[in-house]
Amino acid sequence: MEDLTIEAVRDYLQKNKLPLFAGQTEVSFPILSRIHRRLKEGKRFSPILVDEDLIVNGHHRYICLNILNIEIEQLVWTSSPSSKSTCWTKIVVVENDWDTDEEKEIYRQRYDSNEITS
Repeated sequence: MEDLTIEAVRDYLQKNKLPLFAGQTEVSFPILSRIHRRLKEGKRFSPILVDEDLIVNGHHRYICLNILNIEIEQLVWTSSPSSKSTCWTKIVVVENDWDTDEEKEIYRQRYDSNEITS
């Protein structure tokens, strides 16, 4: 998928059976878009956190890694007892940007700088 659009993400989630389940009911398209761009640029992110077949943290990364067919690193984690799994076809892709300006700046410095960090 060359250009990521909200419609393309919604379509992907409807048509593809992903092996892990979501632990939330919504994802933010602006966050997906930033992660998708950075992954295409060769940036790497921390592993997603998974409790058996439930994603605890990393939903946006998981979607983008699947779309781009990039290997998904996972760390075993424990979810909250109140966590419920959601099928990806029921996930709502919202247009709201959940990251604050402060968070966006931190991510810009971490992922968009030309400096090599370890």
